[in-house]
Amino acid sequence: MPSDAWVPVASALAIIQDPRWSWVRNNPCKYVELRIDTRDMKCRIYDRDRREISLRDLSRQLDDYLSPNG
Repeated sequence: MPSDAWVPVASALAIIQDPRWSWVRNNPCKYVELRIDTRDMKCRIYDRDRREISLRDLSRQLDDYLSPNG
């Protein structure tokens, strides 16, 4: 299990909505599932194979990662 298993929903969505992010460059994330705890708006992230992943895994773009500061 990733060390940052429960992460803010907004953080996961920010990565996916970033115009630099593309599932083509992160194929396991073509389909992403978020299991959201509505009590605190944190979530767990799962890839297309329903394996739990971290925010870092989600932000992966081929051989690089998106920086939160651009």
